[in-house]
Amino acid sequence: DLSGRIGADASAIDVRLAERVTWSDGSHGCPEPGVGYTQATSKGARINLVHEGSSYWYHQGGDGAVRYCADPRPPMSGSGDA
Repeated sequence: DLSGRIGADASAIDVRLAERVTWSDGSHGCPEPGVGYTQATSKGARINLVHEGSSYWYHQGGDGAVRYCADPRPPMSGSGDA
């Protein structure tokens, strides 16, 4: 996804962080304005990718889908590498 998003070769993108986390609500750390979210904790993951000094975040929630997050919020807790 990131390769296509920024027009970079995938081999030039580094994984800086991949960890399992607990999100505080159904937004999975990536809330969108005007959207209501379940107010319950959720297990998931977050991934930080880096390309030429720029950092990009991807978040995963209970449904298993991994999504790009332009304005990431921190999780309640992390539990090590995913």
